[in-house]
Amino acid sequence: MDQPHGNTNQADANENIGIMDRLRVATAQQHEDAENHPFQQAFFAGRLKRESYVRYLVELHHLYQGLENQIRESSAGTPDLASVVVDENLRVGDLSDDLHYFDARPEDAAPTPTTKKFLAYVSELSENCPIALLGLHYVLEGSNNGSKFIARNIRRAYDLAERGVRTFDPYGSDQRQRWLEYKTRMGRLKLTAAQEDAIVEAAKQMFRLLGSVSSDLMPEQLQEAIV
Repeated sequence: MDQPHGNTNQADANENIGIMDRLRVATAQQHEDAENHPFQQAFFAGRLKRESYVRYLVELHHLYQGLENQIRESSAGTPDLASVVVDENLRVGDLSDDLHYFDARPEDAAPTPTTKKFLAYVSELSENCPIALLGLHYVLEGSNNGSKFIARNIRRAYDLAERGVRTFDPYGSDQRQRWLEYKTRMGRLKLTAAQEDAIVEAAKQMFRLLGSVSSDLMPEQLQEAIV
């Protein structure tokens, strides 16, 4: 997978910061753009209609399952994947339970066009640059920091306790510690400059894809999807 080449000064600067700090800085704009999508704003506030929320869970199941399957399959040849993404970081089980609570199934809706592109992208990375899968997973794992607070709005909106919202608050009061452990595992990796570039580019692309998925799920008029 071809990666863009920065100038020498930028390369030298990158050597002086860890991969997690580099990811945070390099993806800041993409992160903001994804969060400001109208669908996501309605989701954050707990203003999606119940059926729109469940449909979002279905789409996330497609996304997470595709990525987690490829991480597992690629881990044998790329041990760094398994050293960072451990069992507690896998969300398909939580998504399945949340969907079961709503009497819904992943097969209730086919993946959106963007999700299909995402799954093809994951497959391409697995074949050509499996370490870059960490960039995709970093975005999803990092989203737990904010979704823990969003979960409060979701519980209130749909009268939930624990089930139905586990995907967005998987660690409970241990969230901060789990994120610290994840960052530590990622920071211990001995990555080449090319590997870091690939991880960062994948993370940027993940934010873009999430924004596009939101557009796929948004009806012709947003008010049709919100309370």
